[in-house]
Amino acid sequence: MNDQNPPNDPVKVKMPVGTPLHQQAQGFEDPFIKAFDDLIARTLIIAPTPLKETIYFMQKYVIKMAPEQNNDSTTGASNQLLFFRTLKNLIERSTPETFNKSWNIVLSFFWRYKNGALGERYVNRFSEDWTMGDPNLTYFQRLINLCLVSANPSERLKVTKKVNVPKTVEAGFTPSGVQNILQFYKV
Repeated sequence: MNDQNPPNDPVKVKMPVGTPLHQQAQGFEDPFIKAFDDLIARTLIIAPTPLKETIYFMQKYVIKMAPEQNNDSTTGASNQLLFFRTLKNLIERSTPETFNKSWNIVLSFFWRYKNGALGERYVNRFSEDWTMGDPNLTYFQRLINLCLVSANPSERLKVTKKVNVPKTVEAGFTPSGVQNILQFYKV
């Protein structure tokens, strides 16, 4: 009795890497995700410290606030408040050049994680747990909405022409922060 499998037994035939069936078995890789991952890797190698800090913060945030994380309302709201303060500091304390690069990274994270922690469905999920009457909540929600609508790089200019960017940042930000946002969106 021969214990060897026949040569065309599907258990023993390996599909060469790169064939359509192999790609299907491995799952479809979104070209944007690959480009995003490459951008982040390159940026971490050559970027100045402020840009690296933005990336590290965003990476930690999307992990902590991923939909599958079981954050309680206190932790979730605390993470969101820290997120808002980090974005606010980036907006207000960056030079225009640093801000443009950092804000592009932030928006890339929004686009990359649009089905996760930074998507419409999840990004505001703990806002009702912020301290009542906190004016930062309104500023946070306006800023998040601006990020959501302008995250897609191919649609950014079109969308921001329809959004009242000055109204979005009219309150809650320093004059230099407002200038950074208006300059970035070319308003």
